Amino acid sequence: MFTELVRNVADMPDKGKADRAADFGRLVKQAVSAIAWLLHADIVGVRAVVYQVSDDDSRMEVVDWAAGNHRAAPQPFIRGTDRGDKAFATLRAGESLFVDDISKAPEQWAGSGDGYNTFITTPIASPTVGYGLLTVDAPETDSLTEDDENDLRLVAGILAMIFAEKHRRSPGRAAAPSA
Repeated sequence: MFTELVRNVADMPDKGKADRAADFGRLVKQAVSAIAWLLHADIVGVRAVVYQVSDDDSRMEVVDWAAGNHRAAPQPFIRGTDRGDKAFATLRAGESLFVDDISKAPEQWAGSGDGYNTFITTPIASPTVGYGLLTVDAPETDSLTEDDENDLRLVAGILAMIFAEKHRRSPGRAAAPSA
């Protein structure tokens, strides 16, 4: 699944803006589905969510999500709220936040805890642009691991390329000259 995702991302630079925008939604859906159904199929109630910063930078909106056991839909992060400001701080810091038990959550967490007791959030970012966050949560404490955090950082890096291609204004690479 991830091999196919990476191949599709590699094709994006050669496409026009409209095609890249269409690919964006499809590839994000493919990523959250792969996280929820392949990487974490053994975790009951796991939920994977991709958020993107809004055009006016006032919130992080849900792009797509996948979850088992009919989990509640994720909510946006809104600047000016404790939860939203901490999410934006995580994006700015550029580092993952892994909480194995939210009853012992660190200061930077301000989530609802509604339906989950463990989570990982990692920035979707390039060295110069913060696009959003990738989060995974689950109802059972300690059901996520440091290996999951490493996997999510990798997926977030792939998602950063997808976001960058969606937002790129210049035309794709020139085709290679034929021999």
